Amino acid sequence: MKEQVLKISIPSNNVKERQYIISVLLGDVLNINYRIEVDDKADCTSLYFEDKIFIIQDHFWNNNKSELSYFQLENIPPIVRFASSNHIKDLPIIYGVDYYEENAQKIICGIDIFASAFFCLTRWEEFLLGREKTGKCDESKLLCVRSNCTKRAIVNEYLDWLKVTFDKMGIIYSANSFHKIMVTHDVDRCYLSSFAVLIKNLFGLAFKDKQYSKAITSLKNYLTYKVKGQSPFDCYDELMDYSDKHGLKNYFYFKACLSGESGWTYSVSEPKVTKSIKNILRRGHYVGIHPSESTFDNNSQFVCEYQRLCAIVGENVIRGGRNHGLFYNMNTFNQWNNLFQYDSGLGYQYYNGFRCGICYPYHMFDIVKREKMDILEIPFIAMDSVAMRNKWTPEETLIDVKETFAIVNKYQGTICINWHSNLINAIERKHHKDVYFKIVKYLANLL
Repeated sequence: MKEQVLKISIPSNNVKERQYIISVLLGDVLNINYRIEVDDKADCTSLYFEDKIFIIQDHFWNNNKSELSYFQLENIPPIVRFASSNHIKDLPIIYGVDYYEENAQKIICGIDIFASAFFCLTRWEEFLLGREKTGKCDESKLLCVRSNCTKRAIVNEYLDWLKVTFDKMGIIYSANSFHKIMVTHDVDRCYLSSFAVLIKNLFGLAFKDKQYSKAITSLKNYLTYKVKGQSPFDCYDELMDYSDKHGLKNYFYFKACLSGESGWTYSVSEPKVTKSIKNILRRGHYVGIHPSESTFDNNSQFVCEYQRLCAIVGENVIRGGRNHGLFYNMNTFNQWNNLFQYDSGLGYQYYNGFRCGICYPYHMFDIVKREKMDILEIPFIAMDSVAMRNKWTPEETLIDVKETFAIVNKYQGTICINWHSNLINAIERKHHKDVYFKIVKYLANLL
């Protein structure tokens, strides 16, 4: 029996960008055998199968034909719109028009699905909004935030709609499974600092950052821990015990900077930290890396921190992690691409939801080099500090997190959460501790 091959015709501009997004959606996710042909005369993307044709109109790249000419602030839409036409109703429109036509031989979609999905996955808008220079950008300026779409997994919506369309055309696909749960923890602290270090940090908080109340609270908490003889940051066994009970694994992402370097709060080479790391591995859980904020544009510091952690866990043990403070630019993603299998740093700091518009792991795209990268991005979709920044109650946190989980479960996607290990037993978060365990129990029931 002859193997089915889907023929795809694309215009002759922005070819590498078009090839990338087609490879992710139709190749990596839907697992379709396809062949791309570049047509100098084409003005849209056409998919041919037997006697049928599926046309996706081009409303973006044809307007920006030279290489990287699309990479401009003016090309970020003012808002996400939603289709009302039959068969595409409620589909998000980042680029394109609200138009759909269908007959026995032909389907035409006015939503520029490929350019819209490319926008979501590559995050190219963020590099124009400040990430390239500073490692971060103002979330409130992001298109999906401005459009109140933080809880719309836009790319997953496109993929589900493509499945329906392919079913109509008789195109066979065998979608890959991405149903997985990752309970991750950024390990920002491992032990109480010395009193001298505390005073130095408090001085910075109070007189440099003008955060007087935070400095006073930190001092009170420190004295309480000392008087009671508590070690609030060593909760690894407690977390692993609960995960083991529910058939899950924990991913602990450790920092590896040294005293005197930006972001230092502990040294991984200290015996008590090394002991904790080796215990995590012995118990069958995972250790990843949490590079300091000084690494996002500093290759030598990034490699140095990686080597320090490798010296403890061994080679080929660290498969990924997340940058501290979520500082990233294009150079950062190339750092990760050179050393690791995955990164999990693309999520919101003020929202639980879908910063990349997807709940599946996917290969990143180097915007400058215009090539698909080996590194997988596994976006996190919920984080404890989101609740802290929004000053939510435990009940409000659970409601919002579960709403997000329900969307991921609908698409049988990867639920990746980030709960900081050093906050589990922190005094200021004592009323929220049970939220974490309720979440883990809830996740276990989704398996």
